[in-house]
Amino acid sequence: MFIEYEIKHSPKKSAANNNSFVNILSLTGYSTKIEYIPYMTVFDIKCHVSQALDVAPNKQKLLYGDAELETFRHDNKLTTIEDYDVKPNTTMCMVRRLYSIPGDLNHVVFDLCWRFPEYLDASCLMFSKTTFYQVCDYAHKNPHPCIDHSGDIMDNYNKMGHHKINVFLHKIPTEVTHMFFTL
Repeated sequence: MFIEYEIKHSPKKSAANNNSFVNILSLTGYSTKIEYIPYMTVFDIKCHVSQALDVAPNKQKLLYGDAELETFRHDNKLTTIEDYDVKPNTTMCMVRRLYSIPGDLNHVVFDLCWRFPEYLDASCLMFSKTTFYQVCDYAHKNPHPCIDHSGDIMDNYNKMGHHKINVFLHKIPTEVTHMFFTL
């Protein structure tokens, strides 16, 4: 589900009294260490990270192995790190959540305009991991059902140009892992 990134540097501080610990590493390189307690809740960890790294608990996404550590189980009980088989003396990644997109969001519109004499071209480059997959631009307006480019919409009277790209998220092929929008 998540793209795996290799952590090349994970600072480890010596644990007091030789206790086991869990290292929490942010993508910006900041880290904090907490004592390993198997029954500690994910919410407890998020509160510790909030104090140490100044990121509110609701803005954190904790990743361990190939899983996101959810705060609550399906029965609305708090999860523990033991629920996720977190081992002592390991590292979790913390991603700061900037935006939260609802699961039912399907349609995103990139609506771009400019004034003459400038001219801009909106494009979307689609990749499968590191391999180029397809382009959507003025010359390739409908390369896949998941994306649609309006082409040039020119308003000579108001001296404006316009491009509109519609993306249908639920139609994006599973092999597409990245989409870059350029202007």
